[in-house]
Amino acid sequence: MTLASSVAETEGNRISGAPAYWLFVPGIAASVFFLFKAVPSRTNGYRTGAGLVLLMLVLGFVGPIARALGHRVAASVYGFVVLCCYWTVTFFILFALASATPLAILYFWFFTLPPVVTSVAATISFANRVSSRWAISGVVVGFVCGVLVASIVIGTKRSFSTSAMDTRVRACQVSWEHRLTSENCWETRSLTRTDSHANL
Repeated sequence: MTLASSVAETEGNRISGAPAYWLFVPGIAASVFFLFKAVPSRTNGYRTGAGLVLLMLVLGFVGPIARALGHRVAASVYGFVVLCCYWTVTFFILFALASATPLAILYFWFFTLPPVVTSVAATISFANRVSSRWAISGVVVGFVCGVLVASIVIGTKRSFSTSAMDTRVRACQVSWEHRLTSENCWETRSLTRTDSHANL
């Protein structure tokens, strides 16, 4: 009886302080959605987010396993990384929409509300169960990573738009040059025919 109670107490101490199981579930759902929707459609910035999505997918399965086995430190580290990923996605969406117009955050609330609610709930749960310092650090790391990812995606989009615009301008220039050349040739031929008729 004493041995069983000591084992139970040891298991309870190992599991206490670990992140909740549900904290990993939104990462799995978001990863599956991104892999089946964003990647096949080749949406803007899908390559940049592929690594983040795969990381959340792997940790979404590894984290609960570590939690179930009672590895508190490993589960806490996995939960911290997942929390950083949640805030990275949240800040990326906010900055990406705000780069167009700040009102886009309110207009596309159905895109901004779920990640914000998930990130806030995960932060509160992580702070209560693991550490408030880790939770705050996760928000800070997510903010920095979200700004960097948003800058990369927006910069890539602008450079692509600029190159496409340059291509269109060059095409128009070539078209106008070809048109002017054709008109000059036609005028030259007309003048030649007029001179030949005058000589006759």
